[in-house]
Amino acid sequence: MTRRSVLTKNDLTFREDIIHEDELFTPQVFVHIKKMMYVNAFYYYRRYRENSIMTIQTPEQLKRSFDSYFKIFKELERLYESNEYKKEQKKLVKRQMLSIYNGIQESKIEEKTSVKELKSISLIDKGYLKLQKIWIKVK
Repeated sequence: MTRRSVLTKNDLTFREDIIHEDELFTPQVFVHIKKMMYVNAFYYYRRYRENSIMTIQTPEQLKRSFDSYFKIFKELERLYESNEYKKEQKKLVKRQMLSIYNGIQESKIEEKTSVKELKSISLIDKGYLKLQKIWIKVK
């Protein structure tokens, strides 16, 4: 939940040209708020429907998902490189960038040439992602 004034003041809306739009919208909201709270509780359950836009795995849908994540990453990158945000805000954006980057890397799409354009992911970031995968396997 967030105040409507945060959304209107900062012109924050869901983009219509991408899917997974919440992956961009949420960090955009977070960098524009002064206080936030995390509650570790379930307030909704996602329903998976066969052949829905989010569960179907056609080559076209995989490509659309990849392209959307790429656009989201580029927009997050723009936020991260901006001088108007504090270190804590940038850290939050970077975490989301790493999540999106990881998804792009693991995408089942064959042509990933555009991934080389993502310059803001350092070797340290890539190492962190690899360690995270190892940690998950160990658990």
